[in-house]
Amino acid sequence: MATSGAYIDKGPSIDWSTDDNIYGRFKMWKQRCELLLTGPMATMSEEVKCKHLLYWSGERGMELFNSSDLSAEDQKKLVNYWEKFENYAKPHSNELLAVWELHNLRQGMLSLEDFITKLRILIKEANYPAEHYDRFLRDFLVLGINSDRVRKDCFKEGNTLTFSKAREMAKTDESAERQLQLMNASEVNNIASIRDKRYQNRRNQVRHNPRSGQQCRNCGRGSHSQDQCPAKNMTCHYCQKVGHFAKVCLAKLRNKNVHEVEALADNIQQNQLQSPRVGEEQFVFLGPIVATPLAAQVHSVSCKEKALLEVSISLNNEGMQSHVVCKIDSGAETNILPMSIYQQLKHESHKLGKPTMKLTAYGGAELPNLGSCFVFVKVPDIQKLWKIQVQVVDVNGPMIIGNKSAQNLGLLKLNWAIYVGNYDNSFDRHISNTSATTSNQPSSNHQPPVSTTMSHPPLSTARPPPKVSAKQLNSTTTSLLDDNPPDVRGKRPFPLTKEYLLEEYSDVFTGVGCFPGDPYHIEMIPDAVPVQHAPRQVPIPLQTPYKDELDKLVESGILSEVQNEYTPWVNSTVVTQKPNGTIRLCLDPRDLNKVIKRNPYYVRTIDDVIPKVSGATHFSILDARCGYWQVELDEESSRLCTFNTPWGKYRWNRVPFGLTCSGDIFQEKMDATFGKLDGLSGIADDTFIYGKNEAEHDQRIIDVLETARKNNVRFNPDKFQFKVEEASFLG
Repeated sequence: MATSGAYIDKGPSIDWSTDDNIYGRFKMWKQRCELLLTGPMATMSEEVKCKHLLYWSGERGMELFNSSDLSAEDQKKLVNYWEKFENYAKPHSNELLAVWELHNLRQGMLSLEDFITKLRILIKEANYPAEHYDRFLRDFLVLGINSDRVRKDCFKEGNTLTFSKAREMAKTDESAERQLQLMNASEVNNIASIRDKRYQNRRNQVRHNPRSGQQCRNCGRGSHSQDQCPAKNMTCHYCQKVGHFAKVCLAKLRNKNVHEVEALADNIQQNQLQSPRVGEEQFVFLGPIVATPLAAQVHSVSCKEKALLEVSISLNNEGMQSHVVCKIDSGAETNILPMSIYQQLKHESHKLGKPTMKLTAYGGAELPNLGSCFVFVKVPDIQKLWKIQVQVVDVNGPMIIGNKSAQNLGLLKLNWAIYVGNYDNSFDRHISNTSATTSNQPSSNHQPPVSTTMSHPPLSTARPPPKVSAKQLNSTTTSLLDDNPPDVRGKRPFPLTKEYLLEEYSDVFTGVGCFPGDPYHIEMIPDAVPVQHAPRQVPIPLQTPYKDELDKLVESGILSEVQNEYTPWVNSTVVTQKPNGTIRLCLDPRDLNKVIKRNPYYVRTIDDVIPKVSGATHFSILDARCGYWQVELDEESSRLCTFNTPWGKYRWNRVPFGLTCSGDIFQEKMDATFGKLDGLSGIADDTFIYGKNEAEHDQRIIDVLETARKNNVRFNPDKFQFKVEEASFLG
């Protein structure tokens, strides 16, 4: 017994605190215990080993043991103890949550191998068939990888693409990208070195010209003493200083170098416009667009007379904090905020978001993107607050407002444009009428529309802008749809803007909707045996937000409290915290799912969507707000979805996340509501709208929003992706 007591005193202990690492601690503790139980204590009886294990488990372990209903015989078996402890420590898997994470997972800052490892873990948690692992790895690797170049090459392979081949292509691209970064860094150093040598050589040529021996640096003639120099008391005609001639003036030489550099930069810009370089990565070009004589690339743009404008800006909408000078740049594809200005605006609780795009300037040099955030901007003379996204860069200079934001703020105005596509005569008349009536300049200044193969019209300055104020720009509206279908024409602006849609259809972007029709009834297999789960423990930090979320859902009618009523089925629930601090509730009906009669409904895949968007140039994505919650349950089905909490029982009045039939129900409702509309494809809660030109796209998105309003469907304004060149779909 002395030996047994020694093992009790020296036995391993465990911290049962409920956090993300409890299962890891349990596995290590179990391994240490088994080393003793199968080693020095191997000769002891299993009953004695059980008592040692129970002692090592501490007070919390004894509480778990005391709450069990093990018989006297079962209390003598180690396997029952391990099963009880592991059930407490092991996190409950959730297939639906794993599938959701898979569709949202992007490579981001992860290395390729780390990204693939994370995909493997989630695919196993989602319980996909093992024989299809490689197929799912291939699909989610192609969808989530950073490189658009690799994704394009994978699409070219089509159905012949395997996971191994996609992985090899991605590894090759990652290696090449790393080598290019090293080469670019080396080239920058070489350019700086060459420039310094050239400048030194130019200075030496002025003071010492090898073709004529030693020269005087003041007059440029042969060698002589300073007293004999003819420029001794002469005044330079260039800099007006005494003691040298203008032909050897250093100030004149430096200014000449500046003009040479500017001329070289102009030539480079012209060459880049005439032979545009198409990047395969998601790079954003920053820099002014230079006017060219190409009619297909010219658009009439009116803006404020000055390129610099003072605006009010802050990181929240509680009040303007700073006045900053910004530059309106019609050639910039995004908004830029210098780090120095961001430091002045930020407060302790504000955190900079991840970069949303890569930035490049002229010459292909990459600008380091420190992150992104949203700022609130107020323009003088316009009494309206705008929320725009900016990329934070560590550079000197003013804030840059790019093309799209400048148009939304009323600082740039598109008077006429050239579109790509096959249009009828009415559109030709529309172009002619617009170009003739929207400008104060003579018609001869306008270039006639010509055919072009560009995928989307660029924006550039065709002539000096007229003098107008921001207030005038905001109050003036030019209709470009005189001959378009009346649904879009009406009183709506063209082209449509995201801000207009969010305001005009504010009811569609507010609250949780409810599909029309009869409530859904969950069918059960005959003779199903009800199961009741005890309430799970909730970590202390989550208890308050969890209860607040329950109260909010009860108030909105999504949940109902169950008081003084027996319910045969009582499920568990999974509580997780979102990155923004709010709570996500997901039913864990593992026993209920086994007895539900599922009616499978075909759910489209990305392979079904890609062929439909061939030739499209404008894309938008609408995300159904709390998608499953927009499907109402009947009374009987609602009681099947009862779940336990530390504050009593609740039941779902809408379809909850977690049911095996949730996805089928929701997809069928979405297809019944929007399935007859053109230019639309929906997978899960994502509705993908596309068009071959802007007018077609705008008409289709209006049709979707009108249909949603008629059928009480709601979309999430925060996930509304509007007129993007590429978008995150299925995530």
